[in-house]
Amino acid sequence: MSSSSDKLSERVASATQRLAALKARQLMREMRNAHLAKLRSRREERRKRLEFGGAVLTAKCADFSSVEIVGLLLDGKERVGASPTMRLAIRKKGQEWLEGISTSAS
Repeated sequence: MSSSSDKLSERVASATQRLAALKARQLMREMRNAHLAKLRSRREERRKRLEFGGAVLTAKCADFSSVEIVGLLLDGKERVGASPTMRLAIRKKGQEWLEGISTSAS
C-alpha cells in the first residue's frame, strides 16, 4: 500500500510542479505583454510629439515660444469649439497649406 501512496504523492508533486511552471509562464507572458504595450504607447507618444513639432515648423512658427504656441492653440480651440463645420474649415486650410508647401518644394 505504501508504494501506491508514494506513487500518488509523486504524481501530486509532479502535477504541482507543472502547475507552478505554467503559472510562471503565464505571469511572464502577461509581464511581457504589459511591457510591449508600454513600449507601443511610448512610441506613439514620441511619434505624436515629433508630428506636432513638425507641424509647428511647417506652419513657419519656429520663432514662437512654446507658451505662445499653446496660447495660439487654446485661442483656436475656443474659437472653433465643437463645431464640425469650423473644424472642417481649419482642416481644409491646413491641407491647402501643406499641399502648397509640398508643391513648392518639388
